[in-house]
Amino acid sequence: QNMSASWHSLSLLLLVLYSTFTRLNAAHHQQSVLSLVRTSVGTQGFGFGHGAVPLSSAQPPFSFSRPSPQTSALAPNPYFEHQHFGGYNWPDALIRCFQIVTMVGAGVSDLGLVGLMAVVTQAQLEERHVVQDGAKAFFSHDQENTELGTYYASMRGFLPDSGEFAVRVASGAFSSIFEWDFIGMRQGTHKNAYLLLDAARTLTGSDCKDASVNVVISNAQGSDPHFEEMNGHIQVAGSLSGRGYYQKKFGGGITVYYVMRTSQPTPVHSYGIWDTKGPHYSRTQISGCPSGGFIQVANGTTLTVFTGISLISVDEARNNLMREMRSPSEGDSSLMSFSQISERTQAQWSEKLNRIQVSGGTQENQIKFYTALHHALLAPTQYTELSGQYMGFDAKLHKMNANQTSFYSDLSIWDVHRTTMPLLALVYPEVHSDVAQSLLRMYEQSGCLPKWALAYGDADCMIGQHASVILSDAILKRTLPNAQWMDAYNAMKNMATKPCAMGSRPDMDFYWSNGYIPNDRYSHSACLTVEFAYDDGCIARVAELLGFTQDADRFTNASRFYRNVFDPKSKFFCPKSKDGAFDCPSNHLNVFDQRYIEGDAWHYRFFAPQDPEGLISLFGSKEQFASELETFMSNAQWDQWTGLPNPYYWSGNEHNLASPFFFAFIDGWKYAPNMQKHVRWIQDYMYTSDPNGLSGNDDYGTLSSWFVWSAMGLYPFAGTTRYVVIAPLFENIRVQTSASCALEIVAHGFAPNAHYVDKVLLNGIQLEEPVLDHDDLVGRCNSKLEFFMYSQ
Repeated sequence: QNMSASWHSLSLLLLVLYSTFTRLNAAHHQQSVLSLVRTSVGTQGFGFGHGAVPLSSAQPPFSFSRPSPQTSALAPNPYFEHQHFGGYNWPDALIRCFQIVTMVGAGVSDLGLVGLMAVVTQAQLEERHVVQDGAKAFFSHDQENTELGTYYASMRGFLPDSGEFAVRVASGAFSSIFEWDFIGMRQGTHKNAYLLLDAARTLTGSDCKDASVNVVISNAQGSDPHFEEMNGHIQVAGSLSGRGYYQKKFGGGITVYYVMRTSQPTPVHSYGIWDTKGPHYSRTQISGCPSGGFIQVANGTTLTVFTGISLISVDEARNNLMREMRSPSEGDSSLMSFSQISERTQAQWSEKLNRIQVSGGTQENQIKFYTALHHALLAPTQYTELSGQYMGFDAKLHKMNANQTSFYSDLSIWDVHRTTMPLLALVYPEVHSDVAQSLLRMYEQSGCLPKWALAYGDADCMIGQHASVILSDAILKRTLPNAQWMDAYNAMKNMATKPCAMGSRPDMDFYWSNGYIPNDRYSHSACLTVEFAYDDGCIARVAELLGFTQDADRFTNASRFYRNVFDPKSKFFCPKSKDGAFDCPSNHLNVFDQRYIEGDAWHYRFFAPQDPEGLISLFGSKEQFASELETFMSNAQWDQWTGLPNPYYWSGNEHNLASPFFFAFIDGWKYAPNMQKHVRWIQDYMYTSDPNGLSGNDDYGTLSSWFVWSAMGLYPFAGTTRYVVIAPLFENIRVQTSASCALEIVAHGFAPNAHYVDKVLLNGIQLEEPVLDHDDLVGRCNSKLEFFMYSQ
């Protein structure tokens, strides 16, 4: 009995020790993953090579609230637009303000809304440049903290004799916290401290259509005024928010409502509003562009303020703030502390990032991987507010359907359908499901599927109808509930065959009768044709799955329409007139040729993701196609400067992202080494861990998602069920594909110079070609993908 009891006690002790070790190890891994994220990546670059990513360290995944600094340089070139699409440019010396609502890597000037900033002298408050260029202050990176979950910067006022102050920022989905520390007041170098809210702030400073601010002061007539909140709105009409649906519905403009308040009424020395004439003391309301409010801090050297935002109303902005920031302690009506908010954000990122766990490989590649995964999850934006309502594409309030958790928008569809959406489908299927259902809600509310969904409307930007690609993925990969498959199919089919107020195909009758878009009215008609053919291939797959044989045949035939704009003489896609004459460029390397969208003839030459084998056949032989693709990829390495588009493979834009993976379809494994060689070069040279680590605008995580996929040894052909396999960057990878299932990826013979694949096994069965199917990859709960590596 004593021996049995001893064994029992020892077993319990070992179990406790193992459990403790497991928890500590998991906690260590979670913390180590967070420490691998470099939030500054993508905040530097020149011209076309700027990542356009905001300094996003405070933001939770998919949040509407994205508090981040807007910066500018010193004269003579203080604000070059292409370097500030995300608001923050790493080489800059000045912070202009802190924006709450921003774009994520898009190559356009828009949003950058609701600016907060402090000044520490009355002279700076009254200077006109406070209105024109924000209440700017000097900062440096050695006094900045950009670790995930928070942002911190110590600053010095712009004017002479200005003191030092600092701010810590953390965020929720719809609200944020700013802790201001007026260091100079504590040290006695300045006596004043003002907090300004720029109600009319936009990224460019000139996109505001309307704005308002209301400063709420208790005991305003007495000797002891207390600040309670500022609230108001801004209507912005920028490069995207001023076009498409917003132009047709509102004459241009998205309206965002905001609230800024303290946790309890706070004493102030003075308060007021400001406009182009300067500050107006003791006034509490103003509207128009520009406009803003201010308070002068009293009795202390610190000030904590909370912000809330909404697309619905000021009341909803306040409700979002109070619901999201209220203390989790039962019976406690106070607001959360900074550390509680920051730790909550860190926990959210930890859960998301740890769905993919990697080991082996270099620390540099691990940093690049988790930074890229972080970028991929900054957007799309979840817009269902804390009341359970969202602003729909009919400018009306809606509640969620039973199967949908949140309404998502900010979908840069021409970009994200390629890599970001397939990543969500595999690793975050609950988000992908919500995105697909959101597209259907947009269709129900507006009658059209969007091309560029921004907030509650379609900016109608770029080409194609690639919402159909996302919906095809959602059906083929089973992220969309079965009951909505018919709704999705009807939306896809109607967009392809019927006119719509937004996003219709041009010359639709001619397209369906003749198999291409003519260039008589559209100079880039070849691009339109090949991208619509891609969409039709996705529709065909869904039609076949649903048993609509006639539709499947029709759209399969249409998926080959790209062949009708392929010039057999030059072997390039070229615009074609109604009478059948090709208009091919004499210079296929002109990246600004108006015959093509955002690129040249080479960039579109290898675009037929719905039919790679058919494209290869157009070149006369597999060897000829391989030779041309090798030229395209090899010549891209001549010039690694990203400031201008590379006329060959351009890793900084989306249209040719899949090109190196077409080697996989030529002749089994024969050209896989070519593919691996070029993919590894892109991974090594076009992606780094420094601020200049992206070769172009990230476009809502698209470039970053390309790196995540290729580093895992896979690449998706979106809208189909096909993946290309390539050598992974890590020895072991574990991908959580559901709550209880995972994909294990192992690289045998992994070594720094082992870049090539001898063979690949999926669940013990050797692949006959470097291509596999989604159902084979995740059709069973726990799959194992094994790579056998060699060096060359």
